[in-house]
Amino acid sequence: MMANQHKYSSILIIALLFFAGGHSDAASWRINNNANRHAHFTDINAAMNSSEVQDGDTLYLDPGCLLTSTQNITKRVTIIGTGYFLGANTHQEASVSGSVYLKAASTKVEGLKMTGKVYMSANNVTVERCYLGGVGYSGTAQYATIRQCYVPNGQIGGKGNTDTATANWTIENCIIIRTDGYDPIINLYCPTIRNNYVRPNYSSASAAVAHVSGATIINNIFINTRFIGNAELYDASDCIVKNNIFHVASYKTTYPGNVIIDTNTESAVFALTGTNEQRYTLKEDSPAKGAATDGGDCGPYGGIYPYVLSGYPLGMPRFDSSNVGTRAVDGQVRVSQQVTIQGQ
Repeated sequence: MMANQHKYSSILIIALLFFAGGHSDAASWRINNNANRHAHFTDINAAMNSSEVQDGDTLYLDPGCLLTSTQNITKRVTIIGTGYFLGANTHQEASVSGSVYLKAASTKVEGLKMTGKVYMSANNVTVERCYLGGVGYSGTAQYATIRQCYVPNGQIGGKGNTDTATANWTIENCIIIRTDGYDPIINLYCPTIRNNYVRPNYSSASAAVAHVSGATIINNIFINTRFIGNAELYDASDCIVKNNIFHVASYKTTYPGNVIIDTNTESAVFALTGTNEQRYTLKEDSPAKGAATDGGDCGPYGGIYPYVLSGYPLGMPRFDSSNVGTRAVDGQVRVSQQVTIQGQ
């Protein structure tokens, strides 16, 4: 076996050992609704109902796991999927099409495709590197973090711009597009909204951010591809609004300290090459380059937490290629496996 193949095999062995069990402080569990895969649990609900699963444990959804019913996360766990937009490897995606309720404080979900709606139902919940059908609330849910997520047609909404039940949310480094409803980000009290691309594209008037107060809105790109004169911010009172990319001419005086472009076409800002989230990398002469508060780039690929293509979870192995020999050599069949660890 070649040296680099041996290296990858070693990584694979370590990864499998990591998946197989936990340590004295926390345990790892596999979720798969395919009984033939012999996972620990068939869905997240079953894991939550088990006395063996404790706060601090990690649940891994197997490649190909598809959960269609509502999932309730009632323990402080970390839930990790396999990413999304996996191209030829879409069969390796793990996803939930039913609603997901995050009911335990300090829960984290990473790298999971959730096409149903996610409901924040506890404080300090983090949803990171996920594909989202939308985000809502159910009860008190302060200090939620929605980071590096792809929202192709959904809304992120709280209880109201004066209601502390959904106060202090952070929405950062996301791609949020709303095609069949109003206002992609709405009804939040004292949120931080930074380094996102937010695009309302509804057939009637719609703002990118609406009904927020006490917000910090910085380093974003807002382009309303439907109406060039439509407001990108609506009912945004007592907010810090700076170093964003807008195309609304009146904002030159309403929100000084931002970059105003004279068109609502995405091609003025983005490369628009590749598919899905790849389209929203900045083109070479983009006005968003160097326009952020820290001198870096506006939009999801700038800032402290740059958007990660396909939502690959941090530190997790993924299988890029494999090769099985067609004939035995010295009584052995040569197998090579290339594995990449997401290091960003």
